Amino acid sequence: MFSIIFLISQSLFAAEVPQHIQNLTGCFKVDYRFYEEGHNYAILGAMERIDLTEANDIYSLQHVGIHEGQEMKHWREDWRDVGLGHWEQRVFGPSGGLRYQCVGKMEFNSLRCASSGAPKPLRDTNRTDYDVLDRETTLQFTSKGWIQAERNYKRPKLGLPVSNEVGWIEYVRVEEKLCKVGE
Repeated sequence: MFSIIFLISQSLFAAEVPQHIQNLTGCFKVDYRFYEEGHNYAILGAMERIDLTEANDIYSLQHVGIHEGQEMKHWREDWRDVGLGHWEQRVFGPSGGLRYQCVGKMEFNSLRCASSGAPKPLRDTNRTDYDVLDRETTLQFTSKGWIQAERNYKRPKLGLPVSNEVGWIEYVRVEEKLCKVGE
């Protein structure tokens, strides 16, 4: 009996979740590519599971990396409808600290937003030529996955950009069993 009630409540929950949020959840093969003069970075074929929880009209998506049978908490994003087709995205690092937030209008299964002063990503921890990122992000959602395209301006805390980086992260939906650990 409990399992029937659980399944019904899960179905009702899924029906209420906006489609673009549903498209962000599940098991994905992920390719990360970042290009900048002298500093290219790529991870291809990573596996990531994205789990959804909802509380107080905030949809939280926890990204969990899957590597050699182990799970690693990666990052979390919170989504909130702020009205008139606009959504707020807040991105948190693995330790829970806010990395950046932005607001954009959802149009044609796509959201574009910008934020300034985001901390350096872990891949650039040892770099000394810049301190923060000014980010322009476009997310394109489909039932088969999603793309995150970025243009990041790298600059000192008080100063003009010293570099421009283009990022392309592709999430391709794969079978859920590929993200099951310990089974």
